Amino acid sequence: MMDLYTIKLEQIKRDPDQYAAFKSNMSTVVKAGPGSGKTTVLSLKIMHLLKEKIKEPRGLACITYSNEAAKEFTNRLKTFGYQKRQNVVLDTVHSFCISEVIVPFSNLYGVAVSLPLNIITKSDKAQLFKEILEERGIDKRSLNVEAMDKERNQQIGGISFIETEPNDTAREVAIEYENRLRERYQVDFIEIIKCATTLIKEQEYVRRCLEAKFPWILIDEYQDLGKPLHEMVLTLFHKTNIKIFAVGDPDQSIYGFQGAVPDYLLELYDTPNIMSVDLKTNYRSNQEIIDAAAIALNMDDREYKAGTRLNEKAEFHFITCEAEMDEQYQYVVNNIIPDCLTKNIPLEEICVLVGNGSHVKAISNVMNEANIPHYLSKYEFLKSKMIVWMKDCASWILDNSSTSFNDLSDFWINILSSHNGVKWTPSSRH
Repeated sequence: MMDLYTIKLEQIKRDPDQYAAFKSNMSTVVKAGPGSGKTTVLSLKIMHLLKEKIKEPRGLACITYSNEAAKEFTNRLKTFGYQKRQNVVLDTVHSFCISEVIVPFSNLYGVAVSLPLNIITKSDKAQLFKEILEERGIDKRSLNVEAMDKERNQQIGGISFIETEPNDTAREVAIEYENRLRERYQVDFIEIIKCATTLIKEQEYVRRCLEAKFPWILIDEYQDLGKPLHEMVLTLFHKTNIKIFAVGDPDQSIYGFQGAVPDYLLELYDTPNIMSVDLKTNYRSNQEIIDAAAIALNMDDREYKAGTRLNEKAEFHFITCEAEMDEQYQYVVNNIIPDCLTKNIPLEEICVLVGNGSHVKAISNVMNEANIPHYLSKYEFLKSKMIVWMKDCASWILDNSSTSFNDLSDFWINILSSHNGVKWTPSSRH
């Protein structure tokens, strides 16, 4: 009887693009649309490298932007038979920067960051930003924290040819903000990445240590990483023998407000001596949904095709509300949701997408008035490692077959060991 790894490997052999990415033995960039099996390919790639290519004590690093994504591919690896191994890092970019670069090397080179890291809370950061605006007489309506952070990300130098429009006011505030952070002996997540990137760019010894430990570095959701991490990857590619395996979708960049733009993924994709692969088959949706998404995203150069559900037809219902958003909320709650329930569609299979946080709060109030139970997917702390661990513990108490006690223990040990030297605060969500 074949194990799941072998079964999935046989499946991707039927997709020439997936299999090409899997078999590649050189630095590779994979452009992968929704439902194209990128997580499966990434997980199989990791397993193949650990089984066939990378001998202990060397390992690899697989990093992504969010805890949620890191947990997803870690769980996927476990279903493929992954056993915990030394020098294998499966975590967020922030955790990688802290545990593999800042903690071991910052004291060697007098980097302007103090250990243990004291990460500023979200509320304290907002207050500090507000104080700087008031002192400099800058209208708070003309500049927000996100614009400042975007400018901070762009200011790191390097070899990328991607240019962005500068914001002089944001730069002025950013310089003062970072000076004040240092005076307070604090950092935020952007400063962590910039510090790690600077160490890798400027110090050959740091690069050689990473090369000795990680012959491969794999990056998921590359389109979300931004300029500092892009410069880090370019430096490792050009100045070490580390092989890069990056996966991303230029149409799904959701951190543009922080300076993460799809151009960095596309630049890496077009870099000489890097193999480029496109995954164009969608195994999740039928062709009509794929075509509708292409129209909505204004994608006229992507040839996504359905690889499953070939005989299905999608239904689209367009409803016009002439008044303000309140009319839309009422229509969803009083018409659409009840209609779904009469068709035996359970509440947990109904998703309502809105434009911003204020819309989320508004439609939630309407649902509360109608006694419709719902979950708001907006609270970042719910995705933190601590909360995820607590939820897994609760699941284990209710059903100890849902996860193993050893997994819970290992996860907690990893939290402590991988972030040695970090002073955690309520906003330490990575």
